Formats: sequence, C-alpha cells, structure tokens
Amino acid sequence: MISKKEAYIKASSHFLNKPLPGNWQDYGMEGLLDYIDRHTSETCTVLSNKQLLTALELVADEYIEMSEK
Repeated sequence: MISKKEAYIKASSHFLNKPLPGNWQDYGMEGLLDYIDRHTSETCTVLSNKQLLTALELVADEYIEMSEK
C-alpha cells in the first residue's frame, strides 16, 4: 500500500514541473498553495491553485485506492 505522502508526491508529477518535496505536509495550506503557484506545469496554468490542489488530491486518492487492490 502507498502512503498518502507518497501518493501526493507521485500525483504532483502530473501537475507540477517540480514534484512536491518529501516534507510537503509541513508546508501548511498557504505554503502548499505557494509551492503550487511557483511550480505549476505550463499545461495546467488555466487552473487556479485551489483547483490544482483539488486535482492533486483526487489523483493521490486514486493512487492510494489502486495500491489497495
């Protein structure tokens, strides 16, 4: 089974040009949104930071669910 932390890092590669760092959970919401703002992939610039965060959460949840099967 994949951890939530690993799932988010893996999912971030779909949306960011630099994956989330290993300590992303220490960032807090504002820090995480700032990191997303600074490292958003050019293909995702049409989404707001909060939309990207929601997409990131959905993909991470999917990775977790797939790892449990």
